Amino acid sequence: MNNLVEDTLASVEGYLLSINRDTENGWYELEVGIPSSWVFRGSKTIDCTNIVANDEFKMVKVSPFENGVRIPIDELIEFVSTIVATNLEIEAKENGFNQMLEQEKLALQEKAKAYYNELEALKEKSFTNFDEKDSSEPVKKRSYKKHVASGEIEKPELDGK
Repeated sequence: MNNLVEDTLASVEGYLLSINRDTENGWYELEVGIPSSWVFRGSKTIDCTNIVANDEFKMVKVSPFENGVRIPIDELIEFVSTIVATNLEIEAKENGFNQMLEQEKLALQEKAKAYYNELEALKEKSFTNFDEKDSSEPVKKRSYKKHVASGEIEKPELDGK
């Protein structure tokens, strides 16, 4: 036999601290404990009041607004379930985003490392190999021709320079 109450409360298991009956007003109130970073807000008919808050958790009272409207306990439980589901979804998205940022950070660090290694190698190669050029090639000397008739000096170009 299914236990209807247990099945209904399963969605807020681990968060529901107590169920109280306000006999004066004739409605139920739920007290729930949630992490301090979680967000919550009441609705048009349901009030959420922060009872206790510290660095680790918040204790929140979920109850109908005091306007005489009686809200079934099922709706209060569903509202708490919405708070839990919303915040779990927010946490999942934040974790996914943070993982993506960490991967991109590592990729950028690798690119920067490769870039600086390339620069360092270029510095070393440029100055270390300067004296190690192949000395078997003769050094080309430039020669100038003077035109006898005009007296102008013609400068020859070497290797297209």
